[in-house]
Amino acid sequence: MSAITDEEDIVMKVLRRITIQVLVVIFLMISICYAESDSGYVITDMGDSKLRCFDIIFAGQPSPGADDVLRGMFECYHKGMEYSVEGKFEEAKEELEKALKADSSFASAKLALRAVEDARSQKVKNQTSSHFFRGVIYMNKGRWNQAISEFTKAMTTDSNYALAFLFRGTAYFYKNQHNRAISDLAKAIEIDPMNVYTYMLRGIAYDETEGQIESERALTDFTKVIELDPRNKCAYNNRANIYRIKGQYEKAISDYNMAIEIDPKLACAYQQKGWACEKSGQIKEAIVAYKNFIRYALPEHQELLIEYAKQRIKALEK
Repeated sequence: MSAITDEEDIVMKVLRRITIQVLVVIFLMISICYAESDSGYVITDMGDSKLRCFDIIFAGQPSPGADDVLRGMFECYHKGMEYSVEGKFEEAKEELEKALKADSSFASAKLALRAVEDARSQKVKNQTSSHFFRGVIYMNKGRWNQAISEFTKAMTTDSNYALAFLFRGTAYFYKNQHNRAISDLAKAIEIDPMNVYTYMLRGIAYDETEGQIESERALTDFTKVIELDPRNKCAYNNRANIYRIKGQYEKAISDYNMAIEIDPKLACAYQQKGWACEKSGQIKEAIVAYKNFIRYALPEHQELLIEYAKQRIKALEK
């Protein structure tokens, strides 16, 4: 197994050079799968590493290779955000609904629409909404400090606005200030205990902080997401990661299988299922999983991982 560890270490060192901004540009709309070393948990789809999956709640620009539908969806989203800042909530609602017609799972548009509805119904003050939407636009540009400043201002006018805590917590997460992120996300959950995005991100933040207690808390949060959303592929994938690192391979494989059942093209689940199967002695199953990873992986961001999977297949088929 030492050879696997060495290969994983090399790949993870390269992966760590990929910036969050690059990942955002690539994955923006749907989900990020990411991995980390055996001492913690890392970003992007390895044996003792973790490839996590979660919906991004902000959006920059689609990747250069995006099709017209995807580009149109992002255009509608950004128009909606511009209208929101201007206080034109009817126009914002219309544009965000167009974005969601293109992809009903577009988390950025779903949460933005929720904030617009809060503003339209005067559930929150105009000043609160203004600062909140400015903060989201800063997040879309990766300007975390300015975003945090705006969300903080939103909180001064409404100390119980859950979305402000969720988004500020997200900004802290991307600044690698995980304890601050966890604190904000905990407050968001206290205010709105039914938001799956908050539990998911807090689980990942716990996962990033290392330690047995944090790992158990992450496990609890991912399980809560599954309770609220039984078809959440990312929650199964992320919970499986924890089981795998704990050496509970059968539980891990079961969760990876659930993630794959929900989304048969979820590449990171195949890759990590391959690791779990290999470590539990299920060699044939590991080979199949690695092959499926290669089949569904996105070449532009998974080249090293594809090569790693090919090497494992070659070694296991000997």
